Amino acid sequence: MTHQTETPGCAGTQSGAKQTVVGAESTESIVLRSPNQEGRFPPPDTCAGQLLAELLRGCEVTHRTIDGEANTMCTAVNVARLRRRGWPIVTEMRASRNQFEAMRFGVYRIDEDVEIGEREQAHIDACLKVRGSLI
Repeated sequence: MTHQTETPGCAGTQSGAKQTVVGAESTESIVLRSPNQEGRFPPPDTCAGQLLAELLRGCEVTHRTIDGEANTMCTAVNVARLRRRGWPIVTEMRASRNQFEAMRFGVYRIDEDVEIGEREQAHIDACLKVRGSLI
C-alpha cells in the first residue's frame, strides 16, 4: 500500500513536495489533555516551541523533518514535553523500507479537535519570526 501526503510550507518539505510511504499502518498515541492552560506554549526559541508551531500549522512531522530543521535528535523528547503540557499529539506509525531493511517510523500530528485561535496563531507567528532571524 502506498500513502502520499502533501504538506506545503512545513519544515523539511519543499512546497508541493510529496512523501511516499509504503505499507502504512497506524496506532494512535495516548492523548493527554491538561485543564490548566497556563504554560501550554513553550518558548518560540526552543525545539519544543518550533515543533508545536509546525504541528499547529497542520504539518505532519517526523524525526527527520524536525531534526533536520533544528539540528537536534530529540523529537520524541519534545513530543513528550508537549504532551505533558496538555497538547493532544497523535502518533501514527508507518512502515517503510530503507536501502537495507524494512522499518517503521512515527509521524506526529496535532489532534484534529484542536482549534487554532488567537493564542495558537500568535505562537506560530512568534516561531516563524525566530526561524526567520536564524536564516
